[in-house]
Amino acid sequence: MITESNLIKYILKESDDFAQYLKSSDVNVKQEDNYTTLAELARYILKSFKEKETDKLRESFRVIDDIFNEGDAYVKEAITIGLLETLQNNISWEKNIKQEEFSPYLPKTLKEKWDQIIDFWENK
Repeated sequence: MITESNLIKYILKESDDFAQYLKSSDVNVKQEDNYTTLAELARYILKSFKEKETDKLRESFRVIDDIFNEGDAYVKEAITIGLLETLQNNISWEKNIKQEEFSPYLPKTLKEKWDQIIDFWENK
């Protein structure tokens, strides 16, 4: 089971490219909390989308889906709020990108969470 204490280790183990991306960022994983690193993962995913690196995009969502499905309650919430909602917020600042464009890359479970977040904010 993936928990708060091993969440980021799991991501880094499963995503060499994201691990390399982090080395070029100013995020120090050992000093930051999970939500800060997940926000950086959201930026990495958006960058992959903008650069049309669909293999990286699909792989990122595959890893995230595995984490969500194998995670405890903390992990599920962190993925939903710390990653998916942060990604949606980042997309909202982009002029030429729409949230719907990410739907084809989202596995079923993540797509359901993605849509729930959109519904929550639209009906608030």
